[in-house]
Amino acid sequence: MWTNLTLALSGGTSSLTGVGASGSVSATATASPSGGSGSYSYSWSRASGDSGISINSTTSASPTFSAVCQSGVPRTATWRCTVTSGGVSVSETVTITLTFFSRDTDPV
Repeated sequence: MWTNLTLALSGGTSSLTGVGASGSVSATATASPSGGSGSYSYSWSRASGDSGISINSTTSASPTFSAVCQSGVPRTATWRCTVTSGGVSVSETVTITLTFFSRDTDPV
């Protein structure tokens, strides 16, 4: 039975405090579709922003995004997730923001 296909995205923001001038930071975003035919396929692509943010899987419902960040300088990119079910597709975007703070520059 077919029902209207909808999509909600969540997550995508992370910060890390460590030692040094830079650090590797990662965050997970989650696609939560509903409706459709019950079988979903996922396709993630960068819509805009920092090309230094990588994704571990473009076909996962919950991919991990990561980047090496300079202390106190956030890296931001908008990613689009397209979910397909029964030949019908729906897309939404999520903004991924990753920030590293050196213990020497950690905000109070």
